[in-house]
Amino acid sequence: MIKTLDKRYSLPSRNYFSSVALPGLYTQCLMTVEEEPQNMQNFAGTADLWSSRTTEPYLSLTVHFITSDFNMKCRCLQTAFFPADHTGKELAQGLKESLNSWSLEEEKMVCITTDSGANIVKAASLNNWTRLQCFGHRLHLAVELELNFTGPVWAPLVQRVLEQQTAIGHVLSSDRKARHLTPTWQDIEVLEVINKTLTPLADFTDALSGEQYATISSVKPVLHLFETMMAVQEDDTDLARSIKSKILHYLKEKYSDPHTQELRDIATVLDPRFKLDYVSEDNKVSVKDRLKNCYAKSTHNFPQRLAFAAPRRKEEKDLRQIFFF
Repeated sequence: MIKTLDKRYSLPSRNYFSSVALPGLYTQCLMTVEEEPQNMQNFAGTADLWSSRTTEPYLSLTVHFITSDFNMKCRCLQTAFFPADHTGKELAQGLKESLNSWSLEEEKMVCITTDSGANIVKAASLNNWTRLQCFGHRLHLAVELELNFTGPVWAPLVQRVLEQQTAIGHVLSSDRKARHLTPTWQDIEVLEVINKTLTPLADFTDALSGEQYATISSVKPVLHLFETMMAVQEDDTDLARSIKSKILHYLKEKYSDPHTQELRDIATVLDPRFKLDYVSEDNKVSVKDRLKNCYAKSTHNFPQRLAFAAPRRKEEKDLRQIFFF
């Protein structure tokens, strides 16, 4: 086809793409990714363990940071083959080596977000890193423990069965060996209760999984909203009451950790949408004091780092409105 189009054109060979084009793109991307983190004043991390389709283990590391012009970025630095035993000690060492390979200082990492596996929790503890729980993972665990559903597809799965129940019934009833699998009216009733109770929760998983905006400031408001959404209603069935109470109890228990409570409070207060609305009365004074100290230390150059175009006096006024309300 190319020869017919233009006989003068020489189509690049497979060797060109494998030996020149792709390595060139890799080098260009590597240089960009290596340069960006060097200018970070602080960053947050995300780590997880993955398995390929051939069950080969990998350890991933992503960093999240704010640029000098106040844009939020995230870079997946690696998804590296990790054949070592997945013990807390091995993971702790592997994560340290990952940071070192990119010349990133541990002291600049504010926190690291992981799932709640015992080994990764132990790894963060051994490295003396502040660890945040992945909200989506916690929410899925809460549902799994109550309903024995697995994975993040519980809400779409139930909703899909309800949408297609007529078709499912026709297909199963036409097969003698499968007729006994046809959902009964009792089954449908249970699925409708589950769908009504859980579908709103799926939206929160998506909202708290963003990469282009901070999500930690929304954790406390979301948990507060859960209390309203999951409140038991008079017309709730026993199943709905059980689901709501157990999920809410599980999330409250898991997010009562005092070690990360202050970090969540600070993040929530700095979000202009929330300020002090979701900070307990007992913690408001300490949170304000910490913010005042941070502001006093950085008052010399913090407004410039925010890259506001307005005069300095207005910048400081705006900052005080955020910090001191």
